[in-house]
Amino acid sequence: MVALNDFDELVSAIYDAALDEQRWGTALDRFSRAFEASQVVLSIEDMRRGTGRTMTHGADDSYVQRYRDHFMHCNPMSRHNVALFGCTALIDRMFLPKEEFRRTEFWNDFLRPQDIDTCLASLPWRSGAEVAALALWRSERAEPWERPHIELLTLLTPHVRRALEANRRMKELHLTQGMALDALDRLECGVVLLRNDGSIAFLNRAAGGILMSGDGIMVDGGRLRAMSRSRDTALQRAIGSAAAGGASDGNSGSSMAVSRPSGRRPLIIHVMPSRGRADGIALRGVGVFVLMVDPEVESKTSLTQLRQLYGLTAAEAAVAALVAHGHGLQAAADSLGVTLSTVRVHLQRVFEKTDTHRQAELARLLVKIQSNIGSEDICELRPPDLSHY
Repeated sequence: MVALNDFDELVSAIYDAALDEQRWGTALDRFSRAFEASQVVLSIEDMRRGTGRTMTHGADDSYVQRYRDHFMHCNPMSRHNVALFGCTALIDRMFLPKEEFRRTEFWNDFLRPQDIDTCLASLPWRSGAEVAALALWRSERAEPWERPHIELLTLLTPHVRRALEANRRMKELHLTQGMALDALDRLECGVVLLRNDGSIAFLNRAAGGILMSGDGIMVDGGRLRAMSRSRDTALQRAIGSAAAGGASDGNSGSSMAVSRPSGRRPLIIHVMPSRGRADGIALRGVGVFVLMVDPEVESKTSLTQLRQLYGLTAAEAAVAALVAHGHGLQAAADSLGVTLSTVRVHLQRVFEKTDTHRQAELARLLVKIQSNIGSEDICELRPPDLSHY
């Protein structure tokens, strides 16, 4: 029924879809031709929630939507397949008499208008209440499914299962990668991930700001470059060493100060090799991490975080943030538009709630708990008017 070469091509198409879910359309087309099916449907449904998604070949999009909206919930095969399907493929009449099937709303209002009648299906994958079903449909006028069709689909079902499991794993990897990169993007220090050839794979928002300033370090040809020739030589040597050796040979990286034409304090650059822990991150070839710290950028304290952590009022949090950033009491009072005595009262309450006793101790505490994650609610030089406190 199916030549060996055709079988190999079908299996290859399944594993292409394992690597790229967008290729299931090609795989289902291969199924359609191999089995001479008018429609091929691969559905993944949550039987408890009644939700899912469907990939098809030969089906009209409007009917796919109608199935999602209504007919998925009255499909008689969905009620039977969990109990009856395994690795062996089945024909619909094996678990539901044809006469009974043709009396259902599903057949009369959904299948019959599409001129499809008989189904050959398997259950390639199941995880809890989530079930994946592969269904091949033929018209009533077509030849009925025979034993060789059942045997062929049974043989292919384990490959489909592995492909679906790979799809799920790939989604988990992409989700993990997305979350990791989002976390890096929220950091206040600059983070640049380099491939082993030195090219930039990712840079966070803070790194982008440092590079756009064109002050001390820049991007040239997709690579990090220091503007000072001597510093650039040291930077390229550090990147090459980190990429070549990695952390497994004891290479912990190197640090350097990069001078800036503006005369501002030098940038602090840390170059570190990857420790080889992928942990789900799928950035191909990334082997070097570069951290860039601008000493001129003052870390900003989230007022909301202070209030959540220590139960501070808005005024107390503002005073704590300003004092921790080195503002004197009078400067804090001027900035907030309140009297010096009011600031002292707020500061005393902050000491009590944070179990600190001096301004230096409070500053050290806030530095330790500071997450360095960007926030819209941060202590600026001119915070909201708190004069009514």
